[in-house]
Amino acid sequence: MGCLSHRTLSILVGYLYLVVSVAICILLGRHLMVHEVRSEIKEYEIAEGRTMYKVIGDVVEKDVEKLFRLLSELDKPTTIGILTISIVMLVSSLLLLIGISVQRHRFMVPWLWSNLFVLLSLLSWTIYSCVEDILEQNVTMEGTVTNLLDALVILGFILIIGYPVYKFYKKLCNGLNITRYKALYKSTDDAFEI
Repeated sequence: MGCLSHRTLSILVGYLYLVVSVAICILLGRHLMVHEVRSEIKEYEIAEGRTMYKVIGDVVEKDVEKLFRLLSELDKPTTIGILTISIVMLVSSLLLLIGISVQRHRFMVPWLWSNLFVLLSLLSWTIYSCVEDILEQNVTMEGTVTNLLDALVILGFILIIGYPVYKFYKKLCNGLNITRYKALYKSTDDAFEI
């Protein structure tokens, strides 16, 4: 990992996870608080057959439109489940940052376990959906292959991001902080010798 240390990369990963989890918590929390009848979001039919959303008079961009559509299609248990995972990710990111700053590997364990849970969930969902498509003989380029490639890219991204955190965790477990304290003890012992 080139010019940055594992500690610095771990801090960057911790802040990245923190920002993402806060954004997801805000979006899903707002989604849960808004009533089922959304008066500020109205659906308009465009001449070409596309559906656009108008939010308080302004036409929303295409990506934000997809986000609103996705949020409106989520049912309440799914939304609460994703919100719970986001809150766990938020807490584990805070513990990761605390563990890095005070050099305690035990604070980093919740982040590692939650990241492992996400990896295993993604892997099991990908295998399940691919097997289901194969059994139903519904393998298409737009469906199965695209979902498989998307999942592999996300899996690779999570592994690449988690690698420096895991390496720094292993360094702390193997005594990175102990060697620093041994040097400190040695210098204090030398100071008291006469």
